[in-house]
Amino acid sequence: MRQKDLHIIFGLHSKNLLMQSEQIDPKRSEILVLHDSLSLGPLYDLYDKKSSEYRNLWWDKIGATKPKEDEVNYILDETNNLKNAIDKSDNYDNIYLWLGHNTDEIILTARILHYLKEVAIPVFKLNLTKTIFTNDKGMETEFHSIQMMKAEHVQGVSKYFEELNINDKTYYASLWEQIGKEQSFVRIFGKSMNYVSGDETFLDQFLINNCKETVQTSSYVVAYTLFELWNHYGFGCGIGDLFLYYRLRQLGKMGKIEIQYAQEGTDRRETIFDVKYR
Repeated sequence: MRQKDLHIIFGLHSKNLLMQSEQIDPKRSEILVLHDSLSLGPLYDLYDKKSSEYRNLWWDKIGATKPKEDEVNYILDETNNLKNAIDKSDNYDNIYLWLGHNTDEIILTARILHYLKEVAIPVFKLNLTKTIFTNDKGMETEFHSIQMMKAEHVQGVSKYFEELNINDKTYYASLWEQIGKEQSFVRIFGKSMNYVSGDETFLDQFLINNCKETVQTSSYVVAYTLFELWNHYGFGCGIGDLFLYYRLRQLGKMGKIEIQYAQEGTDRRETIFDVKYR
């Protein structure tokens, strides 16, 4: 009897696009959706509970984890799901990585293949560097990830799956080991896949450059900073707005900028405030 294929994908939106595209047979497919943005924060070994708890605490500090009333630890939940898939990987016919070449998905690929480098079953990965699509304006465009596509685009990308050989697996496994040794908190694969990394302060100057001596809203500063990051590193850099809001608050505590918060208890106080260059 044929076994199921495992399809690994990043983000719920990507899963929805995949299901809409009807590119897989639900009866003989298992889909694992992963959400954790590995471009930010401390990395951890799947089988090291203490380091996974440390990562969860870091995200909680950023203000990007579960609501206080939510009992689900999404990092622990995701860790268990990935561990279960890896531990029973020999039970699948094939493993398909619906992962592109933005920062989060490159690092996720490296993480997965670090644990799957010894498996004998075929592992396939999308090669989106070969895809060119026409956007709504009739212009040719490239996609770093399925997240950027529409369902009709996903229908055409399955032909770009390539089976990974031992050298491919070794490369990604080594990449995970290399990144894991850095102790960095910010990781970016920029234009031409140039890799840079640093501590929490790595992007602070981008934020400071967008602060003025007149009062601006935090959302304005963050939006312009994101635009500059995309322009500087490319659209695949993977840095989200919640981290930038956190760094603005830290810059305020450090006295490098002035922050005027809304009244205590106001909804979204950690993201909606006024900013002024000191």
